[in-house]
Amino acid sequence: MQLLLTGETSTNRYVIDSKMWKALLLILILCSCAAMQTKTLMFSAQPFSKNTRVFLVAGGEDNANFAQAILDQKRIWLSRGISEDQISCYYALPLAKLIRYDLGQYRELTEALYACHPANADLVRSHVKQVLEQNPEWIYLFVSSHGVPPLSILRKQAKDEKERKLLEDVFKALPLRERYRLVLASLPDGHSFSDLHLEKEAEKNKVLPETLSFSRGQLFETLKGHAKTRKVVVLQGCYSGGFLEGPGDGKTLKEVQNITVMTASDEQHTSFGCSPRGDRTFFDESLSRSLEKKEIGRLPSEVDWQSLYKIVVKRVEKKEAKLRIREGSHPQYFSSGSKE
Repeated sequence: MQLLLTGETSTNRYVIDSKMWKALLLILILCSCAAMQTKTLMFSAQPFSKNTRVFLVAGGEDNANFAQAILDQKRIWLSRGISEDQISCYYALPLAKLIRYDLGQYRELTEALYACHPANADLVRSHVKQVLEQNPEWIYLFVSSHGVPPLSILRKQAKDEKERKLLEDVFKALPLRERYRLVLASLPDGHSFSDLHLEKEAEKNKVLPETLSFSRGQLFETLKGHAKTRKVVVLQGCYSGGFLEGPGDGKTLKEVQNITVMTASDEQHTSFGCSPRGDRTFFDESLSRSLEKKEIGRLPSEVDWQSLYKIVVKRVEKKEAKLRIREGSHPQYFSSGSKE
């Protein structure tokens, strides 16, 4: 599997607010793939390692920020003594029409991304389940991508009836429109797809739409049980707090035994920095910088996540205030300890 890249580079930073996020969403779902040239992106030829304890997932196909985040995370955990075969990474091949501002960054990341698998939702869940069946002491799951809330949330936030009608027209083709989801944009064969085409691509590939979806209820089903395994989950994406609170499918991650969860936003708000021209999202950059403080803990199972969360929130709020963002992202934290 490969994708060829060419084009201009840009180091300009770009931030979106909630209204611009909706406009960007429309652009993302209406664009399709085109040919590119120059440098090759491909996936790992190595089989999945059942020694994996750290899962790093970059789901979005439209910019390099998410891929940058998982490689930052991988560097940090390798420096803490976690071995290569204990880390599995996943990313989505970029769609050509969407990444002209991030080509330079993708070129810089290409070689490191060779070690990663496709960011296919069913594949990620399968790998996590295989490891959990071994009852390990701990696992760490980090996902950075675009987040999609239930249509009912966006409908309430629409400024007027015209915007509400536009959202309904865009989302009506989505079979999973009333779920909190993170976009994992890889098909089973590794090709990327636009989220609006999820049902069409599922039919074309003879799979159920749910196999291409990474929703709250599905993640609960993946992680439930295995009470002795400490599960640390970090989700970067708009409305990612919906995995802890809010309407939607199935149970929330709060009902998973022995789990700690940190999200980039609450269930009502977007996160920031998820667009092209910025090399990292606000949350990912703040998290990576905070994790580099070794006194916070060496392994994911040893990190003081509550203290880390407080540090990350301060960094995120500082960046939001600097850019005069009126409605912040409101990162969330939850930990159940060893009890359900």
